[in-house]
Amino acid sequence: MVNYLDRITAPMQLHQGTGDAAVPVKWNDEFVTVLEGKKKDVGYFVYPGADHNLSPGWNTVIARDIEFFRKFLR
Repeated sequence: MVNYLDRITAPMQLHQGTGDAAVPVKWNDEFVTVLEGKKKDVGYFVYPGADHNLSPGWNTVIARDIEFFRKFLR
C-alpha cells in the first residue's frame, strides 16, 4: 500500500482507539508519519482506551467526521 501513497490527492482523516485489538495504534502512527512525510493532508485522532468501534468516543468521532465533511465536501 505504501507504494501508492503519492497518488493520494484528497484529505484524509483517521481515528484510532488505543484499546483496539484488531488494529494496533503503531500501525496508524507509522502510516500517518509516512503520509505527513509526503506532505499529505491528514487528520489523526487517537482515543485512549477506545476499542475497534471507537467506543466510548463514538460521539466525538461522528462530530469530527461531520466537521471534516463540511470542510472538504463544500
